[in-house]
Amino acid sequence: MLDQYEDAKAKLAAIQTRWANYDGNNPEKFRSALREAREQLAAVELELKKGGHIEMTEAERLPAALDKAFPNARSKEIVTFEGTRFQRRFYPATRSNSGKSVRTWDKRWEIVG
Repeated sequence: MLDQYEDAKAKLAAIQTRWANYDGNNPEKFRSALREAREQLAAVELELKKGGHIEMTEAERLPAALDKAFPNARSKEIVTFEGTRFQRRFYPATRSNSGKSVRTWDKRWEIVG
C-alpha cells in the first residue's frame, strides 16, 4: 500500500510538471488528469490513515472518531459525542467541468452551538 502511495505522489508530480511546462493555448489541457491524480492520491492516503500506516493530523482525529462512533449518521443529523453536540453535513467535493452537476460528495462534522 505504501508503494501505491508513492506511485500516486509521483504521478501527481509528473502531471504538475507537464502542466507547468506546457506553453500552449489550452488552459484546460491537464485539468482532468490533475483532478484524477489528486483524487487517487487522496483515496490512497485516506486508506493508509485508516489503517494506521500514516499518522493522522490532530484535525483528522476527531472526525475519524465521530465517523467510527456514528457510521450511519445522515445529513443534518445531530449527535452527542463526549458531551459536545455535532451535526453531520454533506457538501459537493467535485463538480463537472460545467459546474452544473456534482461528481463526488464529501462530508464533515460541525459543532452545534
